[in-house]
Amino acid sequence: MRLPFTREQFFDVFAAYNGTLWPGVVALWIASVLVCAFLLASSRRPSGRIISAFLATHWAWSALAYHAAFFTRINPAAWLFAALFLVQAGLQFWWGVVQNRQRFAPTRSSWALLAWVFIAYAL
Repeated sequence: MRLPFTREQFFDVFAAYNGTLWPGVVALWIASVLVCAFLLASSRRPSGRIISAFLATHWAWSALAYHAAFFTRINPAAWLFAALFLVQAGLQFWWGVVQNRQRFAPTRSSWALLAWVFIAYAL
């Protein structure tokens, strides 16, 4: 499959995104680390609303700050990606915050360890 952009264009998008939005990116990254540290250190069950709001914020940021504002410069399909990310953010917010239907509970299992590995990798 041939992509509608070159490797250089793709890396230029990352450079423009990071160069323009770095304070917001750093703040979101620090907030992510703090939330993860709180979840690991807490013996109480975390609030599903707080985690859902945080996830919805990440998805909305990806939709608007990355896909719509930057990736669309080199890939017209990024408008679709942005729309889908916004729909997902809205659903996450609706079910997790407004309806309070999502529950998150700390567990000690190999699946939980794998999940934390993926979270650490993403950060």
